[in-house]
Amino acid sequence: MKKIIICLMLICFVLTSAGCWNWIEIENRGLVGILGMDKAAEKGKIKVSMQMIKPSEIKGGKEGGGGAGEAVVVYTDTGNTPLDALRNISRKTGRKIFLPEISILVIGQELAREGVGPIMDFWRRDHETSLRTQVIISSGKAEEVLNTKIPTEKVGGFALDKMLEATKFHSKAPVNDILEFNNDVKSETSSPATAALKVIGKEKDPSKESFSPGKKIIIDGSAVFKDYKMTGQLTEEESRGMLWVKGKVKSGVIIIPVPGYEDKTMDLEIIRSSSKIKPEIKNGKLSINIKVKQEANISSIPPVDINIEKSNFIDKVKEENEKAIKKEVLASLSKARDLNADIFSIGEALHEKYPRQWSQYEKRWNDLFPYLNVKVQVDASIERTGMITNPLMVNSR
Repeated sequence: MKKIIICLMLICFVLTSAGCWNWIEIENRGLVGILGMDKAAEKGKIKVSMQMIKPSEIKGGKEGGGGAGEAVVVYTDTGNTPLDALRNISRKTGRKIFLPEISILVIGQELAREGVGPIMDFWRRDHETSLRTQVIISSGKAEEVLNTKIPTEKVGGFALDKMLEATKFHSKAPVNDILEFNNDVKSETSSPATAALKVIGKEKDPSKESFSPGKKIIIDGSAVFKDYKMTGQLTEEESRGMLWVKGKVKSGVIIIPVPGYEDKTMDLEIIRSSSKIKPEIKNGKLSINIKVKQEANISSIPPVDINIEKSNFIDKVKEENEKAIKKEVLASLSKARDLNADIFSIGEALHEKYPRQWSQYEKRWNDLFPYLNVKVQVDASIERTGMITNPLMVNSR
């Protein structure tokens, strides 16, 4: 009996200790918030920048506030591949780089235009990387983004996370992770578009006191890809036009002229929206019908002499709202045609509705897309006028 008990104890010891063979203590891990990748000066090589977090500077969970960059250090190195560059960086950090917690991958535009296929292959193949890492394209160098201090956060990665989260409040840029990006690239017809950013301003003069930041990072529309290569960029208006078609506008503000006062503008707050792409094949001819539905509230009206309750003001606001949305959709459609990039996944909608006929269009989609007959219909409604009805200068009667 004693031998059986000893054997069981040995088995339990082996089972419980075997799972920790590759354990690395937290203080020996290099915690990375953002990773940047650029084309290196040396031909055929890639430059990787890494913003490593210093846990001692953000202990207690207070990641916000404080001096920008105090809690991070940026390392850079080059390599023949992304992994090679990362291993070269680890020689400088003295720590095992911890990839699963990377929330954002920033890619410089020069590298993006050359092609991000090797990066995406590495990211999907490696067992440590996360497919939920968000992808952003910088108009300049990714390294510059990582080195730009953001006054409101100690860790730049936290600040960029919040900037991307805030896009839902204006819907002027798409936010895609690695998985979504790759799914669009793998499609025979769809072209991915992901958020773009740029660094503006100059470094502050330390000798001059100022409450304004020097350099700052702003979201700047969308970068469009085909076959893992960036082919162009959408403005904020064109980006939201794309998101209207894809049913991904969740919030935001629309500025329209005040009916009857074309020199003045008013604000509408987007409450919700939805869309449908309806391909139609009649007599061998293909047409695409895009229908966008939207609900909005009146957010502000300048002082004008209008009695909302006694006029067709709301109907006119609805019309202006629909015109503004349609303008954005048509702007994005025009840019997509110029780039010959199906950023709306119209081809996927056609395939879904007409699976038998799809083979006739699939291989010719690049030739067909720029010349598609597309009709856009917008159905908008004004739900509320806010806490008051008429502009403040008009007396209620």
